[in-house]
Amino acid sequence: MPIVHAKHLHHVTPTFIEFIRSVKNNSRPWTGVYILKQGSRYYRTQLAANKVQKTSISLTCQKRKSNPKYFKYGTGCKFRVTFKLVNVFDPAIEGFFDQTNFVVKLENQSVPHNCGGYANIEDARVVKKAIRLIADRIFD
Repeated sequence: MPIVHAKHLHHVTPTFIEFIRSVKNNSRPWTGVYILKQGSRYYRTQLAANKVQKTSISLTCQKRKSNPKYFKYGTGCKFRVTFKLVNVFDPAIEGFFDQTNFVVKLENQSVPHNCGGYANIEDARVVKKAIRLIADRIFD
């Protein structure tokens, strides 16, 4: 399967698809993986800082510089985007993670992804098997 680099998708605005809550940090309901779609590719992103601003949320690619295993193609992915929160501003309130609550602030969109992302949503959702098993037990 060929890797599609985001430099070919630079004109495409990312869309928030879904949120996968972290099983390690229950005290912060906003920590976890934010899945975005840009063009036909899916990307796992995380908070740029471990907090949510009052009216916006900034995300970076999960393949940024946090893990050397992502350095196959040079450095990590430098993608960063800010979403404006539209209706619900508190992550603890139902509706915060609805797709309609996130609108891209185009003036704050940085460089496009330089990682390949994922071809489908299922691949983007996959996490380490041990963590997935723990999450299944906690949320069942």
